[in-house]
Amino acid sequence: MQRSSRSQILVHWTGKDIDALLRNGTMNTSDCRQAYVERLVKTLRTGLWLTRGEEILGDGVNESEFRYYDSRLCFSEILLSRSDDHSARYGRLGFGFNRLFVLDSGGSPVIYARHSSSGILKIFGALDRRMSNVSQEILNGPAGRAIPEGDTKNAIIYDLVSASSLLMRLLPFFKRMSNDNTDDFAFFEEAEWRIVAFADHKYPVMPATVVSPKRGRLPILESSWDRSPRILANSSPPPDFYLSFNADDVDLLVFPDDATRTEAWNDPSFKEWHGSRKRPLQILTIDECLRF
Repeated sequence: MQRSSRSQILVHWTGKDIDALLRNGTMNTSDCRQAYVERLVKTLRTGLWLTRGEEILGDGVNESEFRYYDSRLCFSEILLSRSDDHSARYGRLGFGFNRLFVLDSGGSPVIYARHSSSGILKIFGALDRRMSNVSQEILNGPAGRAIPEGDTKNAIIYDLVSASSLLMRLLPFFKRMSNDNTDDFAFFEEAEWRIVAFADHKYPVMPATVVSPKRGRLPILESSWDRSPRILANSSPPPDFYLSFNADDVDLLVFPDDATRTEAWNDPSFKEWHGSRKRPLQILTIDECLRF
């Protein structure tokens, strides 16, 4: 079997807010460990949050700048033996899932793009601009006025609006590969996967049937864009969504250190959750991961 340079388990790391309190002296080491155990138990009970955060792609040259602020849940595919820097940046509590679980939940590897208007972002920007131009022409221009009102014109308009929505649904799977104004590849090394969720009213994709005198009625376009059943809307946001999972969906737990792991084993809720599993679970510390 061919050896992979990446892990078969995708890990979501959390706890950077807890570590920030430890660093600035607001929280001592004991309280930090307790906070991590509380985060663990709450996550196992309610699921992983899909959090919002603005991301900017492109530098605005040739109108190739895109901003989005959608709910997403991030995982890393890097080998556990290289997880020290990553966990230091995002938090030292890791929840690991098999790749297939993430794929079945609507996840995908991100598409890394250089933080400029060159390459793939330039193409993306040009496509967005061309679609906007055609939409305006169909809605307000001479070419649009020449198309008789009716099913065919409505279908064209629906398709243009839906194509724009589909581009915006694709955009959150793009990520810049470097820090601002550099080519340091800092984010490219994270080997990130994402699960993205949109509000029901956002970026609608409308079904349309085009009537053609020569070819007859063309197939209706895909109209079902429901979220994965595992992505649940939160009745009291934030967050807007969270990823639900069963006990046996988890393949790995990583703790900041052995003392935190021991404290977790002393928590009745964690012991009950672990006892509900039907298969073994890898439970490691970050130091143990580094020895893989």
